[in-house]
Amino acid sequence: MRKARAVLAGALVAALAGCTGSGGGNEDPDMPLPDDARPFGPDEGFPDPTVSLATLSSDDTGADPADALEDAGYTVTAAESGELTLLAITPSETDPDLFADRPGLNLVAPFRVALREDDGRATAAYFDPVGLAEAVEPEAADHVESLWAPARDALAETYPDAETGEPVPATYTAHDSDLPLADLVEELEKAAEKREVPLDILSRDGEHATLTVGYPDEHAEDLAASPETRLAAPVTVHLSSRTNGTRIGYFDPYTLVGAVDPGLEEARAALSTHYSELVWEAA
Repeated sequence: MRKARAVLAGALVAALAGCTGSGGGNEDPDMPLPDDARPFGPDEGFPDPTVSLATLSSDDTGADPADALEDAGYTVTAAESGELTLLAITPSETDPDLFADRPGLNLVAPFRVALREDDGRATAAYFDPVGLAEAVEPEAADHVESLWAPARDALAETYPDAETGEPVPATYTAHDSDLPLADLVEELEKAAEKREVPLDILSRDGEHATLTVGYPDEHAEDLAASPETRLAAPVTVHLSSRTNGTRIGYFDPYTLVGAVDPGLEEARAALSTHYSELVWEAA
């Protein structure tokens, strides 16, 4: 029999509790809770770190941080998504054993930064990778800080004005499945196909796999109105082989999408449910 163990930051449960309205026409929607045997709620030993959305800006609408990042020793790739440009920033000199020994860091790096023009200003937004690392691999957070600091400085050089949002829980979620990695990838592909959402394999070897999993079109228009939500969804999922199966981990998008736009209550609740059900079904 397959089994899964869910590990969810306790602060998310508190956040979800605040979603339940008691009357009136504008209350937030109730967060749907699992009605099956799925574990739900915090693991007593699970850390409860937070992460903030940093938004940098410049009145130079032609601002481009690529040269400064490359000069600082990073490899930079860019992907266009509507009005947004998503940068994947990879340290050029990284100990490969770090990511092998701390597989959760594959959810943190490459570092992701969203660029666009907003109200006549060039902007760059990102979730602090150190806060994300503290949620996934807390012992490696200091090392992530050393890898990220030059990139942070290069971005600040390009975009001199900065604003940091309110901290939100960094809701790392993990399921332990009895399935071997290859079988779990296949089950995830089936679950994604069933829901008619894209699944792309970014990297894969015998011990690890990193995927991106999309979401239904139902809330795409709402999310597109706040383009930086693409820092949280589609969701990156990492699989790592373990002694008795495979661990599947990802950042639940509920609080991260809320950090970008708290008004997207219905959409972020639906995304959280979508990914929870897809992963649970596969694992």
